[in-house]
Amino acid sequence: MKKQILITLVLFAVLASSCREDEVVRYYELTEAEKQLIPYTLGQTVDFIDSIGQTFDAVVTKDTTFWHEQHYDGFPDLYAHENCRKVVLQSDSADFNINISINAKNKSIRIEISHLDLVFFLKYNNEGKFVSREPDAVSGQYLHNILKIGSQTYYDVVEENRYNTRSIFYNKTYGILQVTDKGKVLFTINN
Repeated sequence: MKKQILITLVLFAVLASSCREDEVVRYYELTEAEKQLIPYTLGQTVDFIDSIGQTFDAVVTKDTTFWHEQHYDGFPDLYAHENCRKVVLQSDSADFNINISINAKNKSIRIEISHLDLVFFLKYNNEGKFVSREPDAVSGQYLHNILKIGSQTYYDVVEENRYNTRSIFYNKTYGILQVTDKGKVLFTINN
């Protein structure tokens, strides 16, 4: 851990010394609370069940944290270094990936479910807690203190509803709890 901190400090020093005086550089680093919003760890197997009762496993094949440099169009001297974390769950069938990423600057978790062409964005605040969002033309985000999914009860569940048809239910203890489309359950965590 000390080695990582030292490398990060050296990286910041090199980057800061290489900037021109007129450049504006911003750093957005993930906090521990933000990193913990994605509960999956490398090698973990997550068991899901689909709408027809078939179970399938998804294995965490990637869990990386990295820095991304973001340049802003029209502002050549303004850019940011954004700390990101990316986790990939690969199903036992090769065509099914779930890509989950978190970005310190945007304060959101992006969840892409490849075989269903679904993308969700779960917004959170500076304390790493999910927030409610009033619905607009694209999505709304709702918090549930307690929610029963199947036969299980979950706490502190965030729901994002996209286009008033597709929903994801997620919490920071288990991750993805359920995904629905037009009221039909596509898959649910099987625990």
